[in-house]
Amino acid sequence: MSEPEHKRGASPLLTAALPQLDPQLSVADVLRMALADPLRALRHNLVHAGPQEPEFVHQARVSVRRLRTSVRAFRAMSEVRPWRDDLRGLEASLRTLNQVLGEARDADIFQGVTLDTLRVGIGPDLLPALVAVATRAEARRVAAYAAMVALPEKSGDGPVFLLAERLMGELSSTALAGTRQAMTHVAKAQLQKAHARVMRAARHPERLGAPQRHRLRIAVKRLRYLTDVWASLWPQRRSRRYLTQLEKLQQALGALNDAAVAGRTLRQLKAGAALRAVWRAHEKRLIAREMPRVARRLAALEHSPAPWR
Repeated sequence: MSEPEHKRGASPLLTAALPQLDPQLSVADVLRMALADPLRALRHNLVHAGPQEPEFVHQARVSVRRLRTSVRAFRAMSEVRPWRDDLRGLEASLRTLNQVLGEARDADIFQGVTLDTLRVGIGPDLLPALVAVATRAEARRVAAYAAMVALPEKSGDGPVFLLAERLMGELSSTALAGTRQAMTHVAKAQLQKAHARVMRAARHPERLGAPQRHRLRIAVKRLRYLTDVWASLWPQRRSRRYLTQLEKLQQALGALNDAAVAGRTLRQLKAGAALRAVWRAHEKRLIAREMPRVARRLAALEHSPAPWR
């Protein structure tokens, strides 16, 4: 587990280490390992998350994504049939947690990025309107963090942790067959399917509207975290190169998605037409700048040696 320092005197952020899969591990062992570190990071970052520490919310969301990816990766395997109900329950609880954390994260980005961008882009005549929007945005952010504080998971308890810990306890007490060779076969099939989904979503990237870019972003994000689960089955250099391409794609598409979400938020906060026009102009410039980069990175991803090939 890596523990990068957040700020001097503050509790450190925790990022989940990627599972290091051993040839002798069973399916049950691999699933338990895939859940353990993200669960520990989630518990820590949730406890410390608050309006003054927004990065903890971001890292908590990353842990939730890793957990959801592992649940999806294993739930269809015949070896985990006895725990499918537990996996479904865990997936539903993670989805609920992700929605609440997402509201807080969106509010943080609007407050820390969108409003700052608008301040730079407007004249003094629009400043009162921006102040009014900022006031409403802060009220929304306070409500989002209040909803997060109300989560049972915020204090280290709640259905996500109870379900996951019960599942991990049951997995640790069983011995299921499943060698590295079998896992490599499963991993290859899953990653090929996820890679193909990205390529389908990426057809004609220059023509993608906001909904299509969103679908592509989700496909890229799922492929990235799925690759994380299985990366140690192949040489580190090959996995790292492939993951780097995915991370760059995710970052570019994430910035475009944040801009689209900000546009919707401005409407919800009853921003005037002039402010929304300023934001649309900014978003248009962002799309013009980022989509050629996205197209180049998609081409690089398509032609780069995937770890399983």
